[in-house]
Amino acid sequence: MNTLVSSTPTTFLTLREVAEFLRLSELTVYRLVERRLLPCYRFSRRLRFRRADLDGYVAARRDDGAGDEHPHGSA
Repeated sequence: MNTLVSSTPTTFLTLREVAEFLRLSELTVYRLVERRLLPCYRFSRRLRFRRADLDGYVAARRDDGAGDEHPHGSA
């Protein structure tokens, strides 16, 4: 049995699909990749993203509002 191939296939998303999912421009997604904030895979010159990595990126940026003050003083 080949241990390099998982029994569960990984679905990869394109740059455009990631931009739509995150509601960002494609340029912004590319900049996140350049700054190594968003993990990706390169196949030839094409970027591909795993959904699990996107979920991790979003979860790491969750803002639960703890400790935030009202922007204009007291509410």
